[in-house]
Amino acid sequence: MMYAKDYVSKTLYDSDPFEAVYGILQMIASNPKIDDLTLSAMNRPAFYGQLFLNYQGEVGNGGHWQFFWNPYADFTGQTLLGLEEIGLQNYQDILMRACAVFDKGVVIQTLEKRRMFVESVSQKQNRLWAGLDNEMYGIDIDVSFKSVQNYFISHWDEIRPDTEFENPLFSTD
Repeated sequence: MMYAKDYVSKTLYDSDPFEAVYGILQMIASNPKIDDLTLSAMNRPAFYGQLFLNYQGEVGNGGHWQFFWNPYADFTGQTLLGLEEIGLQNYQDILMRACAVFDKGVVIQTLEKRRMFVESVSQKQNRLWAGLDNEMYGIDIDVSFKSVQNYFISHWDEIRPDTEFENPLFSTD
């Protein structure tokens, strides 16, 4: 899919940070080289933004239990790195504490084995995750998305090759 430069710029600088982040990631995801599950071919800043969106969305939808149940937990290590780089240390801290339920804090990488583990966590561990869910729900989501938007703006030279195209159908020339 091709996007006009002005449209990409308008999306990146949208006054609603959620719309900006989601819009840019949608443009990147339209690249046929990017696989939805492996996120392969996504550059580092876009990858980190997508991992934040996945983490925040999974926990927002069903808590840490759901996050660890689903395939995106395969990327927990990269999610932690991304949260730090974006400047979302509050999310990073919560995710690190959620990972502590796993042996030595290392999330099981095999989906089926991880699902078996998640199904077997104790009530105490479930209460820990529920408390962390509530802590995460207390974070101002608008501020969080503004951080991701600012991260995208500051890393635009790395992101741009995947999103910014001249489209003769939308050209202002």
